[in-house]
Amino acid sequence: MSLITFPNNEARVARFELLRSQETLVTVAGVTQVTSFPDARWALSLEIVQQKSADLRAWSLALTRLSDKAHWFAYGPPHYSGPSTGYAGSAPSVLGAGQLGTALTVDGLPNSTAILLAGDFISFDTVSNAGNANRQLIQVYNNVTSDGDGVATMSLASPIRQAPADDATVNISTPTALFMLVESRGGVNFDVRRSSEFFIDSIERIFA
Repeated sequence: MSLITFPNNEARVARFELLRSQETLVTVAGVTQVTSFPDARWALSLEIVQQKSADLRAWSLALTRLSDKAHWFAYGPPHYSGPSTGYAGSAPSVLGAGQLGTALTVDGLPNSTAILLAGDFISFDTVSNAGNANRQLIQVYNNVTSDGDGVATMSLASPIRQAPADDATVNISTPTALFMLVESRGGVNFDVRRSSEFFIDSIERIFA
């Protein structure tokens, strides 16, 4: 199992969205009940612009390797380029193990500093009970400002799936999720000029 790196950055994002697992039931009395399940994952579609020669060969190899779902790639929100506050200091660390739910307390920040604005993203790595490495990408829904001790609490738009370890780094500058292909299929589409324009459909990869 390994992380696959794309040959270049010549990709246009066609879709980047969060898929939640929910069921809606309308009772005879007209009452609507929404049942939410813990599974929520990102879906990503990429359009790869025309590639030729060595680049096309490299993309073909990357997709052949990704056709094995034991491999994955990392990608971040296309509309996010770092903290909207302009903060460029040290990355925060998880303050205390076992944090779940929709809040994450962190430390290691400068004192009394605006860190993130509502709608910014974070990501952190975790290890599952089976020993598998995972990563979660989450959007924050409050403005995040550190206190006088460099501590802050982030309110999260979706629940934490697996609790990060104490002192785990929280990526706020270049957060990403890990993706695998929707179908176990490799290769590229190409034309007679040996150029290529093709799509990648992927879903967030989560190992138990």
